[in-house]
Amino acid sequence: MSRHEAEAESLDVALQVEAMFYAVLAAKARLEAARLDIERSVIRAPIDGVVTRRQVQLGQFETIFSFSKSF
Repeated sequence: MSRHEAEAESLDVALQVEAMFYAVLAAKARLEAARLDIERSVIRAPIDGVVTRRQVQLGQFETIFSFSKSF
């Protein structure tokens, strides 16, 4: 293998390592986004109490303003 070929191969390996590094960073960002999505999917009551009627079904999307319709 010539010096030129060795340098080209070394550069290729360096670029692959850099691509893998950024792929790991992207995966970590997706993981953190998923964790935040899960954290934000928990419904927390502003006061203590007991739920007597449940008007939300599994898979249904709600907003803060959609709850005010039921009062």
